[in-house]
Amino acid sequence: MCSRMTWQAVRLAGLALALVGTGAAACAPAASFRPASALRPGQTDEVGLGLAVVGPRPYVDEPSATVGQAWATHAFGPQVRLSLVSVFDADALGAGFVVALLPVQTPRVAAGVEFELGFAWAGVALPVAVRTVGPAWVYASPRLGSWGDRVTPAVPFGLDVHVLDAVSARAECQVSWAAFEPNNRRVHYGVALAYQFGESSK
Repeated sequence: MCSRMTWQAVRLAGLALALVGTGAAACAPAASFRPASALRPGQTDEVGLGLAVVGPRPYVDEPSATVGQAWATHAFGPQVRLSLVSVFDADALGAGFVVALLPVQTPRVAAGVEFELGFAWAGVALPVAVRTVGPAWVYASPRLGSWGDRVTPAVPFGLDVHVLDAVSARAECQVSWAAFEPNNRRVHYGVALAYQFGESSK
């Protein structure tokens, strides 16, 4: 069992390195894309790719920004997940780790806490997801962390739908306020696809 988990961790690290590539930048993720309900029962691994658009601040003449995000997640049991996250745009590339502790896992509700740490970014979030109809979940992940050099609260919420046996589609909207300032409000929109694989021993 221990050797199997070690091999899975090595495989996850390899996937993340392939996603991240080379280089680094001070860039926090512009979207969550990893709801508490992400992994289906029996699945241990997920890789995903998403795109987010960050809108301008009110009363400021500035362009929107488009940011890509890729991640690889491995579940160490039903309540602990480790994700390696890469964020990138045309000028910069960054990477970090997210540890999720999810003590609430029922057929209808999943919830817990996440800790983020990356190159010049960090944060803590409270992910929660509720199953609605069939394979559809609605989720939120209130977050407090860095955005550039400012402490920034953010509230992402979205929809996660299992569209195929191993594929999930996600759509998300997020509102953030850099340095808690109303005039720094930004709205983020994003879409993502995720692929799940691996099987738990249970």
